[in-house]
Amino acid sequence: MLKMSGAILSMNLGFLKMEPEFSCISVFDASEPEYKCTAKDFCDYETNTVESDVGVTVKWDSPFSLHNMVTKFDIYCAPKLTYMLFGTSMQVGHLIFLVWFS
Repeated sequence: MLKMSGAILSMNLGFLKMEPEFSCISVFDASEPEYKCTAKDFCDYETNTVESDVGVTVKWDSPFSLHNMVTKFDIYCAPKLTYMLFGTSMQVGHLIFLVWFS
């Protein structure tokens, strides 16, 4: 039973790392309507922060917006290495679990 719970967690790793849908609005021109955007639209990848000229909210009414590791740790603008390390740490943890409890 313990091995099965680890397998369920590792098989659903894509849901744990899935980015939500965002809604953006221009900070300087409030007359513009909100528009659907992605992390590439509002992230400054040199400093790994959100650009100051865009207001960003997560569209929680979307079926693609989940409360997962991306939203919990606020890693929308993190480098892709961060996502890979989350996946790798899960797999290494699963491997250690299997070796330890086998």
